[in-house]
Amino acid sequence: DPTLLPPAAEAPVQPMAPAAAPPPDPPPAPSLAHLPIPLFAVPMGLGGLGLLWRDAAFLIGPAAWLGEVALLAATLVWGWLAWLHVRRALAHPEALGADLSDPLRLPFFGAPTIGLMIVGGFTREEFVVEVEVIAAKAD
Repeated sequence: DPTLLPPAAEAPVQPMAPAAAPPPDPPPAPSLAHLPIPLFAVPMGLGGLGLLWRDAAFLIGPAAWLGEVALLAATLVWGWLAWLHVRRALAHPEALGADLSDPLRLPFFGAPTIGLMIVGGFTREEFVVEVEVIAAKAD
């Protein structure tokens, strides 16, 4: 007799599992549009280290060639970054305009010229040596 059976315990109501969230969007492909201008701080630091090491070699005697290596690296990095930023300006002028109108990024636009002055300190010394060698051969 079904009336004699104890009432069946109701199963607890399980909340419905939330719908699975869609997978996140993949990150955007690398683009020159996102190339930061503050990267020019790298050749500034390398060049400053190289110039300091060059001068310190005459005062305290560390290996002078280490300063020349740092200066050469600064020159190569500066040239590579300058080339990338010219490509960026040509391919993504809107990104360059956004950087120029951003008050937090605008001060970094002085970094390329400062880096160029440091690189000039390296190449000037190399140029003077080359001119002296050429002049000595001409005599």
